[in-house]
Amino acid sequence: MIKADAARFECNEEFDAAICLCEGAFSLLGLSDDPIEHDLAILRNIHKSLKPGGKFILTALSALSRIKKATNEDIASGVFGPNTMTFFEEFEAPDGTKIPIRERVYVPTELYLMFKMVGFEVKAIAGRWGKRKVDMDDIEIMVVAEKPRE
Repeated sequence: MIKADAARFECNEEFDAAICLCEGAFSLLGLSDDPIEHDLAILRNIHKSLKPGGKFILTALSALSRIKKATNEDIASGVFGPNTMTFFEEFEAPDGTKIPIRERVYVPTELYLMFKMVGFEVKAIAGRWGKRKVDMDDIEIMVVAEKPRE
C-alpha cells in the first residue's frame, strides 16, 4: 500500500489497476486548492502510474443530487460555489475543534471530459456502484476507465 497526496503522487512503478472510492482523494479539496487543477493532477498521476491496458475505477460526488438541495442563500453565504461546483461545510470534532470540509461535485459529462483530457478511455459511467444509469438521487457517480494500450 502506498500513502501519498494523490495530486502530487509520483512513482516510477506502473500498476495494473487503480481504485479511488468514496472521495479517497478526488472530490476532497484543501481550502486553497484549484478545484479543476487538483482533480486533473490526480487523474494525470493515476494515468501515468498505470500500465498500458491498466484499469481505473473512481467514484466521485454527484452534482445532480447536491444541486437540487442548494439554495440562493447557500450561494450568498459561501456554502455552495456554482462556478467551482464546490460545497463548504464545517464539522465539529468531539473535542470541539472545527474541521473545514470543501468538496467538489460533478456531472457525468464533466467526468467524461476530464478523463479524456488526460488520456483515459472511458468504459462506463454509472450510478451507485455501477449497477445502473446515473439518476438525480445518486450521491456518487462511478467511472470505469482504461489506459489505452500503445
